[in-house]
Amino acid sequence: MKLPKLTHLQFTVLTSLEGGDLEGKSVREEINWEQSRPAFYQLMSRLEGAGYASGKYNVESGKGIKPGEKEYITYYQMVPEN
Repeated sequence: MKLPKLTHLQFTVLTSLEGGDLEGKSVREEINWEQSRPAFYQLMSRLEGAGYASGKYNVESGKGIKPGEKEYITYYQMVPEN
């Protein structure tokens, strides 16, 4: 079995997703993300592009959000091996 070429950070993120769907915010908190949010979502985009993770967007309104505004929450999960 050939091992994939993952960075330690990518591996840490994927490990956090083993339990199922997680919001992007929850992933950042679990791995103590200290960089910018755009850097995190770029990392997740690379993992999605490589087929290691998948993401979906959930649009929510309410919860203290101003009328007419929406909050986009991204949920990620690991992609099972074939």
